[in-house]
Amino acid sequence: ASKPATTTSKPATNKAGLTVDGLWGKSTTKALQKVLGTTADGIVSNQYSAYKASNPGLLSQSWQWEAKPSGSSPMVKAMQKRLGVTADGHIGPKTIKALQKRMGTTVDGYISKSSPCVKELQKRLNSGKF
Repeated sequence: ASKPATTTSKPATNKAGLTVDGLWGKSTTKALQKVLGTTADGIVSNQYSAYKASNPGLLSQSWQWEAKPSGSSPMVKAMQKRLGVTADGHIGPKTIKALQKRMGTTVDGYISKSSPCVKELQKRLNSGKF
């Protein structure tokens, strides 16, 4: 719970401290995990490697790409529930399109390198929102 603001409090600070660069790496993952209430380790586990090449903005330092994932990502599952799409815990075009729509950016189902969608996500995470 946060304390009520007082006249002597400092201006609101950047909660996540993310650089708004449109690249979804460990710090963006960790900030989203915190907002969604999942384990905040900066890793998006068990993702299908078939989606890696078409989503260059999802950086390998954070995203674990596997040919046949043995499980799913609790963070992706929590995000999917918030977005109102099937919560299978795997990123794919439907989840990305729902995220793009929520962020108010072009809806094409891909995360480009320096993605406008990820930039907007980073801005929101910096203010403690999704």
